[in-house]
Amino acid sequence: MPTVSFASYIAMMAATFTSIIESVGDYYACARISCAPPPPTHAINRGIAIEGFGSIITGFVGSGGAMTSFSENVGAIAFTKVFLTKHLTEIIFTENNIIQIFHVIVVNIQEHFPSIP
Repeated sequence: MPTVSFASYIAMMAATFTSIIESVGDYYACARISCAPPPPTHAINRGIAIEGFGSIITGFVGSGGAMTSFSENVGAIAFTKVFLTKHLTEIIFTENNIIQIFHVIVVNIQEHFPSIP
């Protein structure tokens, strides 16, 4: 049975604050890379709230991983320049979503192979 201590609480709060600071930096970096105006305060607050809500959901389902922005994706945006045209961005995100859905289906099917006699 897991236990909760004051030290673990402080460690998790430090990790949470670090994640929030990283996310705010990612929001500003992504806006700067894509030549967009800096995000307003309410948009940043909304983004942090959604990340927190997602982390609560992942905790309830037991996945063990919190939700946060991924700094490497901001670098990928700068490297690939997918922000140049709206149509190109929509195509790239659609293809990426299809690949991820296909990957989830294949992994779920592969999990059943060891159980076949």
